Amino acid sequence: MAVRQSVEDEVTWNRETIVEDTAFVWAAAQRLEDFSFELATATCRNEAPPSLTEITQQRRRWAAGNLEASTDLPVGYQLVTRVRNYAWALSPIVTLIVVPLSVLGVGVGSSGLFTLASVTLGLLTFFWYLRGVQYYGPDKTEWLLAAPLAPLITVVHSMGTVAGILDPPEGFRVTEKVGDG
Repeated sequence: MAVRQSVEDEVTWNRETIVEDTAFVWAAAQRLEDFSFELATATCRNEAPPSLTEITQQRRRWAAGNLEASTDLPVGYQLVTRVRNYAWALSPIVTLIVVPLSVLGVGVGSSGLFTLASVTLGLLTFFWYLRGVQYYGPDKTEWLLAAPLAPLITVVHSMGTVAGILDPPEGFRVTEKVGDG
């Protein structure tokens, strides 16, 4: 994230949260009348966490931090943020329960409320995936290759969200890295 010095000076990074970048952007959007942003399409080398456990722990910290930091938002945005986080946490229901049982011929989707909840969570997951494609590169065909992996990626990422909601971490810990530098 690149931020103009004048914005940093006015908004400041001084926040007691583990999601300081998110909290900074939320504060800037509220304080600055002419707030705008642009998503860069540049690709930067990054090192992902070395294991599923580390990915889950990273997502746990992010989810807990986002829920905590969202209290600084206006009530309407707090609601949107919480719905997003809780929907993300519940999204594995579709991937881990509904789809496999449906493939086996078990009619789990027959009750109205469960079907509605499952379809809604599935559509929310797909919606956020499409939003990412829209922002990061709708003209790139490699996004089509990722589509079949979306359910698996959703499960891995959302497990950390579940942990962050149910058992927020007590302190900050940097995600382990194993690369050369």
